[in-house]
Parts: sequence; structure tokens; C-alpha cells
Amino acid sequence: METLDVIILVVYMVGIMYLGYALGKSNKNSDDYFVAGRTLPWYAIGLSVGVTMISANSFIGGPGWGYNDGILAAMVNITVPLAILFVTYTVLPVLYNANVTTIYEYINRRLGTKSRILNVIIWLCQSLILMGGFVYTPALVLSRITGLTFEQWVPIIVIFAIIYTALGGIKAVVWTDAIQASVLFAGLVFAIIYATAELPMNFGELMSLAKESDKLVSFDWLFNKDSLNVWCVGFGGFFMWSGYFGFDQGQVQRYLTAKNVKNIKKGGVMSSISMQFIYWACMFLGVVLFVFYQSNDNTLDFSNSNLIMTDFLLNYVPIGLLGILLAATFAAAMSSVDSILNSLTAVFTKDIYEPYISKKEDTPLSKTIMFSILFGIVIICFVYVGLSDNTKSILDTIAGYLSPFGALITGIMLVCMFIPRVNDNGAFIGTLLAGGATFLTQKYMPMHWLWNYFMGATYCIIFSYICSLPFKDESDKNRQYTVMGVKEALGDTTDDEGVKVAPLVMDKYGWIILGIFATQCIVLLLLQI
Repeated sequence: METLDVIILVVYMVGIMYLGYALGKSNKNSDDYFVAGRTLPWYAIGLSVGVTMISANSFIGGPGWGYNDGILAAMVNITVPLAILFVTYTVLPVLYNANVTTIYEYINRRLGTKSRILNVIIWLCQSLILMGGFVYTPALVLSRITGLTFEQWVPIIVIFAIIYTALGGIKAVVWTDAIQASVLFAGLVFAIIYATAELPMNFGELMSLAKESDKLVSFDWLFNKDSLNVWCVGFGGFFMWSGYFGFDQGQVQRYLTAKNVKNIKKGGVMSSISMQFIYWACMFLGVVLFVFYQSNDNTLDFSNSNLIMTDFLLNYVPIGLLGILLAATFAAAMSSVDSILNSLTAVFTKDIYEPYISKKEDTPLSKTIMFSILFGIVIICFVYVGLSDNTKSILDTIAGYLSPFGALITGIMLVCMFIPRVNDNGAFIGTLLAGGATFLTQKYMPMHWLWNYFMGATYCIIFSYICSLPFKDESDKNRQYTVMGVKEALGDTTDDEGVKVAPLVMDKYGWIILGIFATQCIVLLLLQI
């Protein structure tokens, strides 16, 4: 790594740190710190939501996955626009009009304390696993280009994230995410252009070779529970992404920073575009690198697919461009780590510490920093124990770990939103039973991890309903917190920009999202023909 690359990386990170500090200075209370006083613009929210899940895992692990499986690997994301459409016109208006800071405050109103605490615990476990993956990738890359080891880089990255999160709050997180999304996309475009230019063939020949190697196959219509086919991504993928965009605190918290429902819908459009463009670019870069390495001998052992992009960065990318791409890698990692740390702190503070421990509102900033430090220690331990010997694509590995937790969160939120007969006792018992059923299904009938989202959520819905039947029917009271209840209560009410705030009211933003879904399907089918 040359001096110019080091300078670019350092200047970029110092600039982001300063920006986080500058934006965070305007925070005056917990409402500012966790939801930015509900004043952030739609484009910043949309970019932030889109780039958070991309992270350094996609920038490094994505090309490795695409190198091995081609465009098929990107089919995991095919239902993202449909999921965003679903949550934008059902779940998010309910949560926004409820004026809550966390999803679990809503669960407490709709169901009760038991379900709230159980879902907080499930989400905390899911988030710690997710953030462990976000730390793993930059630590792996930086250990290859510096004198420090992987084990040394892990705590450095976590400490950096803790400082950054404490400085800025959600306002700094969202704005810096928006900047980092642009840097990440630019880095991917540069990498694709450079790798293509270095090949002894034109772009048409590159695509022909990729097609001959089955790297452009995306739609697999043959049903197989173990493979990534249309049925798997259609059912499992839709449930997974609906849970991510509509039921995950890290994403919902961003949408709750919008000043009105119109901005939430416009943010959904931006999220669909930004996430899909960056994710597909990651996978397409993997296809390009597959062809690239047919003409260039790899210099590292590719049994670890996470090292494919690392090898390209270290041994083929020119001085200067390497610094930009490494800045994109580190920026992507920070945009994800700081976001989840902020949400972890918000959930622990608002849903555990204040209601059950301190029994006071407005927890001092010093204590929230302490909570972040404790979460950071747990994350470091998880990376060492759960990921240090991983050789699969980190995207694939983390997704497999997350699926049981995400499935339960999705299931319980669906019953909250759509089935008023489900009550606190039934949801609590049903969720526990669903967790056991999901575990047994994984053990005795293993299948692709995407199916876990569909199966787990379905178990949760069925068991929660059945287990609610022996208890008092409070459907009339619960209905006010469901999608249909909120729609009836709000009627034709509009926000300050004239957009209807009730759920289930389709408008032009919804049709745009549908258009994004259709466009990507057409492009993929054309590539496959």
C-alpha cells in the first residue's frame, strides 16, 4: 500500500469523523439523538436505508459470491422493491402515526410487556450477529494490507464506531450514510471499469464468456429446497426483506426521522434504487472478476471467497484508485456499524433501561455511551468466536445466522399489524414455539436459508393465533393498532404536503417502486436469454 493510498484513506475517514461531530452538535435531547426531531429529508433517509445493508460485506463478500455463483447470487435481492412497497403502504404509516421511537414501543401498545421484551431480546441477538459481520470484512481486508493482524483490527474498528456513534446520533448517521453510499457506488463503478479495461477483450466478448460459464443465469424455475431459485427468493426473500425494511429497528428508525408520510414514500423509492444498484453492481463485479482471473493468475488462495476482491485490490488496482476503493470499504463498514450501534442503544435505552431499570426518561448521554461500549465488547467476542475461521462468502454466512431471528420478528409484526385476535400471552407462547419449530426444521429438514424466513414467520403467525384462542378476545380494542384500524381512523387525512397518511392508499410513489421491480426483472431476463 503506497503513501498516496494511505493519505486518501486517512483524509476520508477524518473528514467523515468531523462531519459526524459537526452534525451531532445540534442534538439537544433524546428525540434529536434517536429520530433527529423528525426533520430529515427523504433522499438522505433513502440512501441511508439502502446503503446500511450493503456495507463492506457486499463490497468485499459480494464480488466473491458473484465470482462463484454469478448473477444468480444477486437474486437474493430481487424482491427488495416489492418488500419496500409492502411496508411503505402498510407498516410504516402505522408506526409513524403512532409517534414511537422504537418498534417495540408499538408492540407494547398492541400486545403487551411479554411480547415487547421477547422481541427486544430477539432483535438484539440478530443485530449483534449482523454487526459482527460488518466488522469482520474490513478487519479481514485491512489485515492483508497493513502490519496489524485480523485480531488487532477488530477492536480498533469497533472502538472507532463507538466514538463516531456517540458523537453524532442518528442525524450524523443518516447524512454520513448518504455520502458513503455515493462513495461506495463510485468505487464499484471504478472497479468494474478498470477490471474490464485490463482484459484482452471487449465488453461483448466478456459477456459472451460469462454467459458460456453460466454466470448470467438468474431465473431458475426448478423447485429445489436447497437452491437459490425463483420460489426460494419469491417467498423467502419477500419475507426476509419485508422484515428488514419494515420490522427492523435499524431501518424503521431512519424512516421515523422523516417530517411526513410523503417523505417516507419518497424515501422508499430512493431505497429501492440505491440498494438495488449497489448490490447488483457488487455481483456484476464478481462476474467481471471471474473473467478477469481467466487471463490473470490469482495470487491468493481463493478457497476463501472473501479474498477474491481483496486480491484484486492489493495486486491489480493502481495507486490512488486503491485508496479510493479502500475508503469505500471502510466507509461502507462504518455506515452499517454506526447505524446499528445507534439503534441498539436506542432499543436498550427506550425498551429496557428506562421502563424497567431506571424508570426515568431522558437517560444521560454518559450512560448511552456505556451501553454502546458494552455492545461493542460483545460484538468483538462474536467476531472472534463465530466468524474468524469463515471461508464462505461473509454475505452467505451472516444471512444463514440471521434467518431464524429475522423470521420470528417478521411473524410477530405481521400478527400485530393484521390479526387483532392475537394477544400478548398468545404471541409470547407462539413465538417461543415458532422458534423451536424453526430450529427443528433446520436440523431435520435442512433447506436454503431463505426458506427459514418464510417457514419461521408462518410458524409464528399460526402458533400465535392458536395460542391466543384460550385467552380473552380483545379484538375490538386491538383493532385500533392494526393496519385496517389505522386506515379507518385516519380516513382521508393528509399530511402538510397533501399526501394521504393512512395505510393501504396507493399513489404514484408506489407505482414507481413497482416499475423498479419490473425493470430489473426485464434486464435480468434479457441477460439470461
